Amino acid sequence: MKARIEKTIFLEGVQIANRAISQRSLLPILSGILVESDKVLNLCATDLETTIITKIDAKVEKKGKTVVPSRLIFDILRNLPEAAVDLEFIPDKNKVVIKCQNSIFNLNTLPANDFPTPPSILEKNKCSLKFSIFKEAINSVIKAASTDETRPILTGVLISIGKDFLKMVTTDSYRLAIKETKIKGGPKEEIKALVPAKVLSEIIRLPINDDENIEIVLGENLISFETKAAKVISRLIAGNFPDYKQLLTKDFKTDFLINTQEFEDIIRRISTLAKEDAPVKLSINKNGLLVSASTREVGDAEEKMKMKITKPPIDIAFNPKFLLDGISVIDEDESQLCLVDSLKPGIIKPKERDDYLYLIMPVRIT
Repeated sequence: MKARIEKTIFLEGVQIANRAISQRSLLPILSGILVESDKVLNLCATDLETTIITKIDAKVEKKGKTVVPSRLIFDILRNLPEAAVDLEFIPDKNKVVIKCQNSIFNLNTLPANDFPTPPSILEKNKCSLKFSIFKEAINSVIKAASTDETRPILTGVLISIGKDFLKMVTTDSYRLAIKETKIKGGPKEEIKALVPAKVLSEIIRLPINDDENIEIVLGENLISFETKAAKVISRLIAGNFPDYKQLLTKDFKTDFLINTQEFEDIIRRISTLAKEDAPVKLSINKNGLLVSASTREVGDAEEKMKMKITKPPIDIAFNPKFLLDGISVIDEDESQLCLVDSLKPGIIKPKERDDYLYLIMPVRIT
């Protein structure tokens, strides 16, 4: 293998591939990037659950492949000057030589034959979406996904794509986020998959223009997402997503409109006094809304928000972080807060649209 690549392009490709590498892997081969030169330079990394493949422009003189240490090559590239990088693999010595201006690096490599073969998908269904729509949906629900690996189903995003809609749902059992967007040209048969949230969070961090399309291909137990920047292949999460629809009651005793930004700012200010998992309390009566928080060792705080209340008064408390995660993704001036009582979940949603809903469990008031 012998090729010349612009340093900036090479570095970006390595950064993309690195997103698939787990720092906890015990297999040395999985800490490396498979580098293969053909007409272009192909980079591939995997943690056996997620595989990322990216192609970068290069002037290839000789074909070949090897596995280079991902962290080391990243550190080298980011410290090189903005110039062309010459890359050459010496098979007899199992070394790759990197040259850039006056710098020369000789790195030990691992056998390419030991690197896992990227999975191939037996296509069941596929579709193409504008990336901006896909990204907005992920950003709307991703914070409500669990990070507890002992409950893998809750660490996923339930994705449904039909002929005219894209729907994403997440829950960590304390809150539930639903985002549904109208689309055109969806698949003839509905795509439904439970995808690891961490995979989707990495995809939206890739250098992809909002106007680009992302192609989604569903397989038997795999799904792939492909753009110009990269192809990401992920295993699906096995199991049944919770039946969340039974939680979506419409029997609200109190529902009122709030100024979205004002409410977010108040919660953010008052939550500075909610330490050690202390909740923020919402007291709603004919005089308006009072937001308060108290921590014995720190102190307490409260702030009033004027509004017209026509329904019965209610006192309810929430985890402030969860409350902020829900309200912060609403980009309308006004939002609707719907409550039943102090022990049942509340719902936050935009005033004018029904494409987003955030359900949050209350904290018992003591």
